[in-house]
Amino acid sequence: MKKKKWIWLAVLCLLLALAAGAGIYFYPVWRWAKILTAHVDSARFTYELEIALDKEALEPEQEKLVEVLAKVTGYEVQALCHFTVGGSVWEDTIHMLFYPENSLEPIFELYIKDDTCVVNEAMFLNVIRNNLVGESGILNHLIPSQKENVYMTMEQIEQLLDMDLSSVCNIGHPFADKKFSAGQYFAAMALMSRTRQGDGELFEAVGEQGMVRLEGKGKDSLASMKIVFSIQDPGVVPPEIEALLSRIGTRLPVEKLRMLKAISGSIMLGEGSELSMPTNYIDQDIIDLLSGILGLTLRREGN
Repeated sequence: MKKKKWIWLAVLCLLLALAAGAGIYFYPVWRWAKILTAHVDSARFTYELEIALDKEALEPEQEKLVEVLAKVTGYEVQALCHFTVGGSVWEDTIHMLFYPENSLEPIFELYIKDDTCVVNEAMFLNVIRNNLVGESGILNHLIPSQKENVYMTMEQIEQLLDMDLSSVCNIGHPFADKKFSAGQYFAAMALMSRTRQGDGELFEAVGEQGMVRLEGKGKDSLASMKIVFSIQDPGVVPPEIEALLSRIGTRLPVEKLRMLKAISGSIMLGEGSELSMPTNYIDQDIIDLLSGILGLTLRREGN
């Protein structure tokens, strides 16, 4: 009996040692999972995304939009299908800047909040003006250069381009309607490789189609997290990404991602400054004049 007692005691000690070892090993994962949860719940971050569209997979209205933008801005269709989006998110407000391929200057600036979407009219019209004035000297007087930022509603830009752009404002984080717990993030992060780096940790999952990396730095309230990712053919979810997402009980919106050839970027959680929606709107009379000019220009080019 004493021998069995000592055997059970040894087994118990071994289990306790394993549990303690697992606790020590996984505690940093749990800590960073809690930090990630706090940052995501605050919805305050900056981002930069590089996106390549598959022109063949675009819906007819989306393809028409790219072609119209190419005509009025002077950029090649390829440059508009391979672009960079940068900006920030502050709670329920999104700021976005769109850069065509190899362009150092943005051609669009958008602010989005709930169902409201406004576009920087001065930035967009100056891009159009720079393209069209070279073709027609009279447009130099009809479309004067603008220096002050004024904004137009999505309905007004729809009038300018004579298109339905309702889907443009339907932008948001694919998991915006879901809240994930620290336990769910922990379950996913525990599957990733982990490397100690100074006062932080690096978590990474790499596969044939892409990679996801979480970079945590700092301690306690000063801790920051950066998400870096790259995915080829996002419409086909890589097994390693699917495994991570299944751990937190969700999946990517595959149908919406089929139009993408590739997407990569970085998200810096906890960065950025407070955003507010612009209130200085352009007069409707100017929009009526500009839409007439653009309509004539597009018709002249056979659109």
